[in-house]
Amino acid sequence: MHYDRFRARGLFVGGGGVEGDGYEYAVGSRFEKAGVRWSPEGAQKTLRPRLCILNQQWEPFHHWRQQRLREAA
Repeated sequence: MHYDRFRARGLFVGGGGVEGDGYEYAVGSRFEKAGVRWSPEGAQKTLRPRLCILNQQWEPFHHWRQQRLREAA
């Protein structure tokens, strides 16, 4: 990665925001409740659309998913 270029453009290059508050908001609040158990497959199936919604990327995800479903049929 070219951290110097990113910093020069004013972009954030650290992982603290993602690893801290972002994780708790996107993942921890849903997946780490008391008594809740997730299989890796079940967590992935739930996490992908949740992150698309939080990142305001639902439409591209929905289009991609519909295309995959049509190809599988």
